[in-house]
Amino acid sequence: MEFWKSMWGLLRRRYVGPPVVLLAVMAAAVTFALVPTHYVSRAFMVLATPAGGGTLSLDPSKPGGLTNRCSTSTTASRPPPAS
Repeated sequence: MEFWKSMWGLLRRRYVGPPVVLLAVMAAAVTFALVPTHYVSRAFMVLATPAGGGTLSLDPSKPGGLTNRCSTSTTASRPPPAS
């Protein structure tokens, strides 16, 4: 509580309070002017073959295309299920 009383006392003084407020407003204006309003985002995606290799389904009733042997919930620490 003593800290805030001291801060309030300093800000009420004529030679401290107004310059601090003016400095804060100027810093905000400079920041507003210098920060760009248009941001550019870039991302890269690396596609890699799974460690166990991809497989193609030979069963015509299953959807075609390249599929992974393991489900998406498996992690590197768990081995793939036995076929």
